[in-house]
Order: sequence, then C-alpha cells, then structure tokens
Amino acid sequence: PAEALAAYDAGLAAYPDHASGLCNRAIVLIHLKRYEEAAAGLRRAGEIQPDAPMIWNNLGEVFGKLERWDEA
Repeated sequence: PAEALAAYDAGLAAYPDHASGLCNRAIVLIHLKRYEEAAAGLRRAGEIQPDAPMIWNNLGEVFGKLERWDEA
C-alpha cells in the first residue's frame, strides 16, 4: 500500500483535480486506516465529479469506520 500511495501522490502532484485518482488514493488510505485523510480526498473528488457514485459510496464507508453515522 505504501508504494501505491506514493504512486497516487506523484500522479496527483501533476493532476491535482483528477477525481478518479483522488478516489483511488482514498481507497489506499482506507486500507491503511487513515480515515480522516481518505475522507478529505473523497470530499475533494466529490466536488470535482459530484455524479460519481463510487466516490460517495467510499465516503459513506469512511464515515462508518469513523462512527460518524449522520454523515454516513
């Protein structure tokens, strides 16, 4: 996961508004149990591409792991 995170970080440095990249990076962060960082990335991805259900599904998962049920 650390190598994948580094790869997404490098890609997002070049293309910071790439919604799919932000979402995929967040999935890696979820596996690393870095939920707050994952939520921030997913929120940003949702701002860029609000019609992508995968983003919102993953954000709901993160909020569940954080026990933030109202947001989930």
